[in-house]
Amino acid sequence: MINNKNSNSNVNIIYKLLVTARALEKAGDEIFSRYGITQSMYEILMLIGHGTDTTTELASISQITLASITHKTKLMEDKGYIKRTVGKKDKRVWYFSLTTKGRRLLETIHSVYEEMTVPLFAQFSVPYKEQVSAFLTSTEQHLRHVLNHRQIMLEYISKTIEQKGIVVE
Repeated sequence: MINNKNSNSNVNIIYKLLVTARALEKAGDEIFSRYGITQSMYEILMLIGHGTDTTTELASISQITLASITHKTKLMEDKGYIKRTVGKKDKRVWYFSLTTKGRRLLETIHSVYEEMTVPLFAQFSVPYKEQVSAFLTSTEQHLRHVLNHRQIMLEYISKTIEQKGIVVE
């Protein structure tokens, strides 16, 4: 067990983030299933709505595989939520935009989330919300950096296991 009070606080924050992420995912699944989409599809709609418009960008930001992005965008195009167009300079590149139907779906889901979360955020000032948002952004950036340097992370994990004599089954 870690005895350092600061380390315990850090571990507690990670634990809370993991548990909260799972709760957000489950709540989202309930909402998204009512509209015939998945969490990944919602994430893609949000990204397209905020200007991310190619398969490669969508995969990079969302951490969803290119194959899955291609599959999901095809489904969303079939449902009329997005429009795909071929790049003028490079015919291998697809560009995405929201249709009116897709924008309405996104706005509807946002309003459901807003209604659900108003009690959570009403107690916080705008500066505090901005601070929390900045913390989450820096956390995401750090974790993306770690994942982009996966080999270093794996070496560190192996070294720690070896130093501590941990038996992994």
